[in-house]
Formats: sequence, C-alpha cells, structure tokens
Amino acid sequence: MDISGVEFTLPNNEGANLPVLDSNGSDSLKFAVTLLRQLPGTLTTQLESITTRGTTSATLFLLNGKNPLKIIWGDETDTALKVQVYQALLALPENAKISLMDVSAPHAPIVK
Repeated sequence: MDISGVEFTLPNNEGANLPVLDSNGSDSLKFAVTLLRQLPGTLTTQLESITTRGTTSATLFLLNGKNPLKIIWGDETDTALKVQVYQALLALPENAKISLMDVSAPHAPIVK
C-alpha cells in the first residue's frame, strides 16, 4: 500500500517475503503500517504478519527459528522498550520454546 493507505500491486514481485497486514479498516491498516515502520530489522526479517483491530491493538506473528511466536504488542507506544523486552525475554534459556509473548504492558510482560 502507499503512504495514504491505497493498495497497489508491484510488478515483478513474485516470491517476495513480505509480511501480511490483516486489518479491519483504513485507520487500522495505517496503524499497522506505522507500527511496521517502527520495528527494527531484527524483528521484520522474521515477521510473517501483523493483525490490527482498531488503532490500539496489534498482534505480531513471527517465525522465531523453527518456533512460531505470537506477540501481543498493543498500541504503538513504547516501541523501543517493547523491542528491548522482546529481545531480553528471547535471550533467556527458559524461553527457548515459548509460543506467546505479551509486551503490551512492557513493564509486566507475559510469556507462555
């Protein structure tokens, strides 16, 4: 989609590994794009999709090695802190096989 939220097709884009944005309306889609632009490359290279409902609820789906990982992100606030929390949690050996991470409240994250 372009900067104003209008979808278009890129020529010669077969097989590109781009994340899917699943949103329910133009504001929700713009929120997904804004969030996507804020994420560091370490996250976007593993990103399969972003699902947004409204402008305050985002869920990221990553392929973290062989394990799929669902990250409940919340809104676009505290993105840098959420990324730090995500990285710190993944670095812990006990979190090697988690399938769910909730960083919507980054000072009180949850892993399962």
